[in-house]
Amino acid sequence: MRNIFLLIVIILITPRTIQAADIYLSVAASLREMMADAAQRFEAIHPEHRVVINSSSSGVLARQIKAGLPVDIFVSANPQWMTFLVEHKKVSADQVINWATNQMVLVGRGDKQIRLHEIGGLGRVALGSPDSVPAGGYAKALLSRANLYADLERQRRLVFSKDVRQALLYAEQGVVDVAIVYASDVRLLKEAAVLLTPDPALQPDIRYQMALTADGERSMPAHRLLGLLTSTSGAELLATYGLTPLQLTKVN
Repeated sequence: MRNIFLLIVIILITPRTIQAADIYLSVAASLREMMADAAQRFEAIHPEHRVVINSSSSGVLARQIKAGLPVDIFVSANPQWMTFLVEHKKVSADQVINWATNQMVLVGRGDKQIRLHEIGGLGRVALGSPDSVPAGGYAKALLSRANLYADLERQRRLVFSKDVRQALLYAEQGVVDVAIVYASDVRLLKEAAVLLTPDPALQPDIRYQMALTADGERSMPAHRLLGLLTSTSGAELLATYGLTPLQLTKVN
């Protein structure tokens, strides 16, 4: 009986680095399919590991991690939420990597091209909630630079969604006339189409950041997955899904 007890204790305290382990990945909603593809490729190389993906808006994910959700790698669509976790000591500043970039487009049903200043006459406009959804914050920045956001808000033309994919769905279903989403989401369109790609001068600075969490730093499988995501193969995968890989740099 004593030997069995000791064995249980050893199993419980054995570091994750020397066990076959699940890898917990929290990723921005706009990366859901891309990360599922990456996970499949990783598991083919390392069948002893399983990648568990949690996908939502970056703000929701960051708050979950702060509250104690087990996560090894966090990928945020807005540096604000990575900084939030650094400040709460859930991520080390020296682990944060600038990984990819994107741009915003306007989508809706029909194939008529529009100009940005015409958006006020089109009806309702969907975007992610700017307070928690990075795509919503970027959409707000885009409209603000064009001096349109305040008017649309005052006229109650704005429809806020829980994440960028819900905004895309509203446009697909015709619930709104226009949705402002990432260019990388365009490949998912079936009923809607791109109505406008705004001028680069109006585009916000969109940066996806990735980091091992405090838990992930102690997990050798997580380090292996990070290696795949930051490799040439990872850059090619980003491009396949409509994102632009950045020359990898540590933020600090």
